[in-house]
Amino acid sequence: MRWMLVTLVTGLLLAPGPATAATFTVTKTADTLDGACDADCSLREAVAASNVEEEDVPVVADTIVLPAGTYPLTLPDPGDDTGGGDLDVRQSATLVGAGARSTVIQAGGTDRVLELDSRTTVEVSGVTLTGGGGVGQGAGLFSGATLSLHDAAIVGNATTKPGPASRQAGGVFLSGPTTLERVLVAGNSSSSIAGDVWKPQGAGIFVNAPATLINVTIAGNTIDGTGGGSSFPQGAGLFANDPTTLVNVTLAGNRAVGTKSQGAGIFFNDDATVQRTIVAGNATDAATDECFVNSVVITSTANLATDAADCAFTAPGDLSADPLLAPLADTGGPTDTRAPGPGSPALDRAAFASCPALDQRGFPRQGVATGAACDLGAHEVGAVAGALPPPALPPPAPPPAPAVKPTPPKLTVASVLTLPPARRCVSRRAFRIRLRAPKGVTLQQATVLVNGRRARVVRGRRLTAPVDLRGLPKGRFTVKVTVTTTDGRRVSDTRRYRTCAPRRRGR
Repeated sequence: MRWMLVTLVTGLLLAPGPATAATFTVTKTADTLDGACDADCSLREAVAASNVEEEDVPVVADTIVLPAGTYPLTLPDPGDDTGGGDLDVRQSATLVGAGARSTVIQAGGTDRVLELDSRTTVEVSGVTLTGGGGVGQGAGLFSGATLSLHDAAIVGNATTKPGPASRQAGGVFLSGPTTLERVLVAGNSSSSIAGDVWKPQGAGIFVNAPATLINVTIAGNTIDGTGGGSSFPQGAGLFANDPTTLVNVTLAGNRAVGTKSQGAGIFFNDDATVQRTIVAGNATDAATDECFVNSVVITSTANLATDAADCAFTAPGDLSADPLLAPLADTGGPTDTRAPGPGSPALDRAAFASCPALDQRGFPRQGVATGAACDLGAHEVGAVAGALPPPALPPPAPPPAPAVKPTPPKLTVASVLTLPPARRCVSRRAFRIRLRAPKGVTLQQATVLVNGRRARVVRGRRLTAPVDLRGLPKGRFTVKVTVTTTDGRRVSDTRRYRTCAPRRRGR
């Protein structure tokens, strides 16, 4: 049986209100955390305010509005997820920037940029995430959430964790169901070092849950396995470890270092559906190395690759050819693209009815407007800015059938929670609550109310960390502690106490 100790201090907060989604507007680029998001609100303070969970109130998704500017993450990580380092989104939320070219969240290379909790549903748009490092997975973005990421860029991040690490996803690690639409993933890296057990995987994107990518460019990511580890470096652009759907994706110019690398463009480790996608110019050192298909099924439609057979693009309409892509550049819109050049076989190749209405830049595809065929990949040549409704997303892959879960252990107050006895007075300086997790039970958080007002919410590693709070009210007061488990059950205990009178010293 695991024991957890919480030392209660009472900095009293207001009792929770009704379930209402809030909007937090960031007003400064400086990285501060003073406990409030008001007229003076940093990005970190907005995230912290959105993370607050009210007891007995359903969680609603707050909105964080991030105006144009560069937001450096400069506060150091204290090691307990309470302050600096990366931005930890713990509740469902919507993060809206002013555009990927104008709103930049920049880490300092010692932690990732953004981490999304697995219990959340999150939408992120209009931002660039860059400068992430110091971790082994997802240096730009690590997501366990149900995620919609669109009109955004993940660039210039690296898995630079000191010491042995798995080195997966310098750019984006996806561990929850995800849709990426109109996104650039470029210039990210994963490189092994001496002492690593395995060589790196997926420098651009590592897919570890069902994912759909629409109008996405994955370019210029680098994976290097020469520093250490066994096996082979795999998937410099994309490592697909779960069912993945690619629709009008351009995956080009990614590089693996090491003569035994596998799939400098894509490593398919699960079944995939690939439609109207370009895979070209990916190489291990100087040798063409577009894909590695690890005994899985690739369902392909109208794709173009430098070596189509290498990617199992063997359906009618698939083509092996050089798409004549231009370098990655600003071609209009919020993110850079690689445009097919004059005479490219990618031009006007797909039936317009099957194409997304917009390209990566948000420009209407020509085929949609004229009835002609549209281009392969994320960039539509000749498209200009215009107003069309967002394209309809393909239906997500059906979730796996739920496993039959065993009956959870019985949960009682006595099995998880012990409060100090109420029959004697208590000190205003020390009030200790013991939490314990019976076998088969995992505690998620504990919420403490004093006289009906929330005094503390602790969760995660903070359940086992001493919390030095002070100032219990004088006289009589009521304490209510509610403990929530990861499977959604909760128990509460309420007791009334009195504080001890101060001792008087003799003269």
